[in-house]
Amino acid sequence: MSQSWINALEDMALRRAGLSLTGLDRKQIEARLSPLARREGYDNAEALSRAALARPEERLAYEVVEALAPGKTRFFGQGFRTFRETILPDLVRRSENRPVRIWSAGCATGQEAYSLAMLAAADGVFAAPGRCEIIATDYSESAIDRAQSGRFSRMEVQTGLPVRMLVQHFEQDGEMWRARTHLRRSVDFRTLNLMAELEPLGEFDCIVLRGVVARMPADIAAKTLSRVAARLQPGGWLMLGEGERTPQTFGRLDEAGAPGLYQALDRVPA
Repeated sequence: MSQSWINALEDMALRRAGLSLTGLDRKQIEARLSPLARREGYDNAEALSRAALARPEERLAYEVVEALAPGKTRFFGQGFRTFRETILPDLVRRSENRPVRIWSAGCATGQEAYSLAMLAAADGVFAAPGRCEIIATDYSESAIDRAQSGRFSRMEVQTGLPVRMLVQHFEQDGEMWRARTHLRRSVDFRTLNLMAELEPLGEFDCIVLRGVVARMPADIAAKTLSRVAARLQPGGWLMLGEGERTPQTFGRLDEAGAPGLYQALDRVPA
């Protein structure tokens, strides 16, 4: 695959999903696109990309960008101790007057969203139906389909998931493990492009956006962060990856004492 085609692919990924291919070399790009090329009947990744670039608004272009996007998370990754010790007690206080809402943005195959749901369920306040709403979104339809199925390999459940929670919330399904019905029903998975209109989602008490904006160019990342933060309730929490930072345009978001953790003291302008 020539550099000119890689540049054209990156331009398409930026326009459609704000996705930068920086850090991916030619072999990695070909590895991500080759399975799709075979499925669609193309000889190789470059032939596939030529077809997608010729019809950038059609289904194939969407699937090419989807294949280029990272699509995995892990159970209880970095930041979940902060969620349990700092954010969750505040959400419990908020739930005295109304249900709380949590958004896992860029949820990939669902491990992060299910981790949030398991921690919320561990507190008796959120055991009652309707007390906690968790919405999980991702650009990738295939990732959302897999997340909704709740099926994970043995290696995936062994990566970060405590045995106690595995037994409580999952059941063996052949060679796989599947989230039990109560856990699958606790998360509302949706396909969503973060560059689309976000207002219909409503407002949230906590938004988890980890490892997403790091893959965007700085200007697109700043706009995306500002638009996401505008979905926070006053006093709401934003969790970013530890290496990610908020731009000055955030205004009323304050650092909250842990890497990547911010709190909105007031409503954040879009």
